[in-house]
Amino acid sequence: MRRWISDKMHLSASEAVNSAGTDFSAESAPITEQGLWQDEPEPMNEERLSLARDFSPYPGGADSAREFLEKVLLPRLNDHERVVIDLDGVAALPASFLKHVFHALVEEHGVKPKELRDRIGLETTDPELEIYLSIAERYAREEALATAA
Repeated sequence: MRRWISDKMHLSASEAVNSAGTDFSAESAPITEQGLWQDEPEPMNEERLSLARDFSPYPGGADSAREFLEKVLLPRLNDHERVVIDLDGVAALPASFLKHVFHALVEEHGVKPKELRDRIGLETTDPELEIYLSIAERYAREEALATAA
């Protein structure tokens, strides 16, 4: 299973700027000494949820992202150190959904950009959905850069 690893996003500002291009493939993402993708042990206080089962197999844009945050993600984040979102089962995932989730977490709910990867994990076993892992990483980097500016 490919997972978005929380301790792999320790990039300098220049590395983040250089890697925030428009190529969303996992192969184009910055790779650290240990690599970008690998299995990681489960943290003690981790909640897992299925986007398709616990919210919708057809998530939409900004309004859908807000509903997901308020009804599904934030209650779990309040009770757990980390929430892992399984993307398996979604028919599609608009990039605007991911962008609004990360932006709202930082701007409206006080999650520090450096903590995004420690608090939120995404995973999938579906090769067609793996692109969303890279897109999510890009949006997390963009939020970190925006707040640093």
